[in-house]
Amino acid sequence: YDTYLTYVLDVDYDPAATCPKFDQALLDIFAHSTVPQDMARHFMEFFGHAIQPRRDIACYFMLRGQGSNGKTKLMQTMEKLINKRAMHNDRLANIESDKFAIGALAGRLVLLDDDVDTGTLLADGFLRKVSERKIMTGQLKFEDSFEFVATCLPVLLAIDGVIREVVEGAGAGVFVPPGDPQALTAAVRKLASDRDAARAMGRAG
Repeated sequence: YDTYLTYVLDVDYDPAATCPKFDQALLDIFAHSTVPQDMARHFMEFFGHAIQPRRDIACYFMLRGQGSNGKTKLMQTMEKLINKRAMHNDRLANIESDKFAIGALAGRLVLLDDDVDTGTLLADGFLRKVSERKIMTGQLKFEDSFEFVATCLPVLLAIDGVIREVVEGAGAGVFVPPGDPQALTAAVRKLASDRDAARAMGRAG
């Protein structure tokens, strides 16, 4: 295989392949959205970015919604596609100070926190290191510490209301009511006219 990955699925890639059942499952999951097809397309863009190893775009993703609405199932599907060893599941709040947890990120494609708690503050410095391909120092048990370039994409799952507290508590963004394009437009215009506030939110996460 023409790759440096340590895990490869034993399948033949066919770019023309389709899966109507998967497409319909996505539409079912996003059925309560005002634009389910756009949400399904957006998720596939996120999916495509997550399952390949290039990290040219510094970012992390948050999936929010009511409980039992498909978030976990989508991530389980991703795990099947990239191999379980390519995904590290841990609480974001616990990793930064744990050298063994940091060491476990080496070679992973996705860092998943699937239960973000109310009152959680985003670990801005840690998220930046992971999402910007920074050199990190970790350790595996009974072995010496080592350096590696982070390639895992941080993904946070939260129930509605919790993620708002996380983001706004960190001063990292603003929220608008779902399905309200006027409110979204107003928020974008407000940030466009206040570049200092926009930059401060960017620095906060």
